[in-house]
Amino acid sequence: MTTTAWSIAALCLVNGWFSHPVTVHDMTESGSALTFARGSNESVIVRTHEDPYICRPRIEVVGPIGTELHLVFEGIGDDWGARVWEEPGLMRTLDATSREDDRLEIALRLRRGRERVTLYPPLPPAPPSDETTSYTYADHQAFIATLPLDPRLQLTELGNSVLGRPIQRLVFDDKSAIMPAFIKPTVVLLIRQHGDEWASSFVFEGLIDYLLGRGATQPDVKETEEVRWVIYPLVNPDGAYYDDRTNARGVDLNRNWSAFGPQAWQEPETWIVQSDLAALPRQRTIRVVGDHHGWWNSIDGGYRYADGIPPAAVGQATYLESLKDTNYITTYNPSHWAWYENGGTDGMARVELYRWLGWTVHTPEYYVGSRDEGVLREGGVSYIRAMRDTGYAITEEQAIVAIGDPVAFTLDEPDQNLDQFAIESLTVLVLDYMTDDREKIVLDETGTNTGLFAFPVALPTEAGSAQRFDGTLQTEVGSYAIGYYVDPDLGGDRSIAGTLVTP
Repeated sequence: MTTTAWSIAALCLVNGWFSHPVTVHDMTESGSALTFARGSNESVIVRTHEDPYICRPRIEVVGPIGTELHLVFEGIGDDWGARVWEEPGLMRTLDATSREDDRLEIALRLRRGRERVTLYPPLPPAPPSDETTSYTYADHQAFIATLPLDPRLQLTELGNSVLGRPIQRLVFDDKSAIMPAFIKPTVVLLIRQHGDEWASSFVFEGLIDYLLGRGATQPDVKETEEVRWVIYPLVNPDGAYYDDRTNARGVDLNRNWSAFGPQAWQEPETWIVQSDLAALPRQRTIRVVGDHHGWWNSIDGGYRYADGIPPAAVGQATYLESLKDTNYITTYNPSHWAWYENGGTDGMARVELYRWLGWTVHTPEYYVGSRDEGVLREGGVSYIRAMRDTGYAITEEQAIVAIGDPVAFTLDEPDQNLDQFAIESLTVLVLDYMTDDREKIVLDETGTNTGLFAFPVALPTEAGSAQRFDGTLQTEVGSYAIGYYVDPDLGGDRSIAGTLVTP
């Protein structure tokens, strides 16, 4: 789905209706809340198809400097107003006239080649008494300063924002863990592309404190030793500093991603993060990205996962419980998970990262509402648990086995689901990390059209030296039984699963 846009320039060529070519874009959160129509006397009719308190009507107008437009917003109450972005942290109020038929009329003269107009309601809903205050750029700096000298943490400055503030990458990776690095799944987290959506920064604090064991709840070994967490803790530092949705040039960074890798036309913040993603090693271990946002008001501004289907190995009730503090979430990867998708707008991280690298991208929307800081931080704990349970390329039916117990795990290969009406099979190589024993096993699809492949009969194990391809995996305590699949058509397409062997 593409960004809703109406090009006045095309009409200009046909009937000379406009004196200058102008393009109008929908810049609401979903990217599909507004539609546009031609009016008379060089006017643009804007119709809102979602509750305006929720979608926060905003548009982008691109055209020659000096162009004068008459904007007519239909279905907007008589006391609404409009502002245009001037510079970081500064909006200029526009002259707006309300009519009895719920039409808000605005006169706009383009002072630059791209103007962003936002409507605001007369009396925004009063926040609950326990609603937290906003999270500032100084708060972020203070939290980063509390990070301990921990060998599992690595903080790197990748470059600078438009106004020179650092863009950072924070990696949590326990390299002393027994899991081999080449099979360790990686979860990538993008925090706060929109500077005024500060709730996700509290969630970021919560998830880091949880991984470090600094919170009341201690993490599970699967979350700290068997996952690599790559986090971009503040994608839009200038926006956070000015409490502004956009970056210092007035660009919405979550409309600035590319499906073709880093591009010269991107804003510095988006280009830096996307370039770093391109350089990450072992990209095939990355299947999940969380693009964390937060809504500004106490209205239900998210898009529920009610129509979402969790991975086949995870029960619906368990999955929804694990996401209870994530609350509103969308995902873009139609070939993998069938989620309710709010727009799928071009330029959004969740769309372009899927198109570029095939990664599934969640967009948690942390509804502020009645949540205080503590509840938002607990959201970080719930998110990590949800990703542990549902988000990996590895789906382990038996996470730990003892010598003598059979090995069974599932490989997630949606692109090998070639026939949606048939149960298909693929051959994997199972090897032992320490004995170097090897066995070939045929995995069957768990059902028609699932893309998940599992052992029809578990592979037996025993202690001893490797006896390759004898139908039994020879192993030893502390090793990993690894399932390894290489797509015969695409050599770079590989799936890996692992099971730890214990006494």
